[in-house]
Amino acid sequence: MSVGGSVATEAKGRWTSGNSEFVVTSGGASITYRTIPPSSWVLEPGKPWVAVDGQIPSGDPLDALSHPSSASIVSTDSSGTRIGAVYPAASLGLAGSKPVSVDLTVAPDSTITARYDAPLTTASGSAAPSPGGVASAQTVLTPMPNQDPIAVPPVGSPAAS
Repeated sequence: MSVGGSVATEAKGRWTSGNSEFVVTSGGASITYRTIPPSSWVLEPGKPWVAVDGQIPSGDPLDALSHPSSASIVSTDSSGTRIGAVYPAASLGLAGSKPVSVDLTVAPDSTITARYDAPLTTASGSAAPSPGGVASAQTVLTPMPNQDPIAVPPVGSPAAS
């Protein structure tokens, strides 16, 4: 996620068979999240894994992209197929009622890139007074076959690097 042209948050990870592991970086700090429903854990650098209490987010990360209000092929060339899609803001986790245009690209290697810009909003849902007033999100999903399964971490001991 970028705000005003600067990266505010970056998440990298994987999701397989309902289990996930992501490293989220924001403000120069990184935290690893691992989820094997119904449990979840967090890891801060140099600290042990900690089990998370309470409800955890789960689900297929592609699910939000599977139900556009409309979609059409914009172009197809050697770099892939570009699709223009429109989604209700809420389906992307955004506030407001204005539909969001998303550029989807499916590359020849099956990598999917989804990119959209959305106006920043305040807690009341009105446009936020900020430079640029726009947040940009880009998600890149790359197939990676033959990975080790995501396993329960050794709670109480630091993770191996």
